[in-house]
Amino acid sequence: MARRKGISAWLITWEAMGPEAEADIKEPIVAILNPRLRGARIAEIVEMLYANATYSMSERLDVVRSRRRNPYPAQFGQLHGLRWDGHIHCGHNPFLQARVVDGLRLARDPDGEERLIWEERPTPQPRRRKSVAISRARRPTTR
Repeated sequence: MARRKGISAWLITWEAMGPEAEADIKEPIVAILNPRLRGARIAEIVEMLYANATYSMSERLDVVRSRRRNPYPAQFGQLHGLRWDGHIHCGHNPFLQARVVDGLRLARDPDGEERLIWEERPTPQPRRRKSVAISRARRPTTR
């Protein structure tokens, strides 16, 4: 049987720091979205998902009235001091994390239970500038 490579996709998951917060996560996979969607659109979706999962009704209305009242706006990751659209997080603990993953595919356990498998994309490395000494050819002087 041929093994499938999987697909690239935006994957939004619940993440937590510490066992108490991890215990609050019932279903870690929140959404799978088209990888062609721009980071700004994914940030809007992540904010909406977090607000609807954790805010009270009055807090949700406040966010709709004025985005500035959102206590946990989605934030882009930082990579070497610059905004990186490939990683978005939103919330406190637990929080939502969105990123583009590769090789996303469905697998079945021996008991028939479905689970997702994927590979995290490596964090881009900064480009190193190369400096090359350039010698200038001397032009012959004419007199």
